[in-house]
Amino acid sequence: MDKKTLIIVVVAGLAIAAAVTRLVVTQSSGSSRTNMKPYEHLGLVAAQETAKLVANQGSVTVVLEVMEGVKNPNHEAQLKGFKAGLGKGASLKLASVQELKRDMTVDPRTWSPNQAAQIVGMGAGASAVVLFASFPQALSPEDVAVLKANKGKLVVIATRTPAIDLLISQDIVQVAIAGRTPPKPPSGGTESTVQWFDRTYEILRSK
Repeated sequence: MDKKTLIIVVVAGLAIAAAVTRLVVTQSSGSSRTNMKPYEHLGLVAAQETAKLVANQGSVTVVLEVMEGVKNPNHEAQLKGFKAGLGKGASLKLASVQELKRDMTVDPRTWSPNQAAQIVGMGAGASAVVLFASFPQALSPEDVAVLKANKGKLVVIATRTPAIDLLISQDIVQVAIAGRTPPKPPSGGTESTVQWFDRTYEILRSK
């Protein structure tokens, strides 16, 4: 990755983090308790999009990227929102939650040689795989071929990259909830979770 691209990626990530922080602060009403509603809403939207994609039938596997040795408190909120989005008694079931473990010494913007196959394997037999993870700027032809061979649908929640756009255009990823780079500026005042989501993320769907 060249220096210019690296700067863009870092700035984009910081902008999204700042958007979340602003929402936490504006909705905390002076409380020291962290507001997890933005992450819950993100999970809820991911579940709703997945349900529509598979006509609310079958099973879904959620894959969470986990940096080894670091617990991400956002995951619990994302899963809570995802389960709420599926709804009780729904025909679409959450089959499993898998952890995609990554070494902290490895650049999170890159994938290891077997990562695409690992993701596909985690979702074997599921109607859809929902991936909450960092996404590379580009994928190797081998990774693209592995993802293309996946029998289920693929939903990605990540910062938008050229690789995501490519996979959407080829119908390899069917839905991407992609972080805007940068997010739209806030309108001012107290911001709801829906308003935060709409300016921070965009939903991309394959044709």
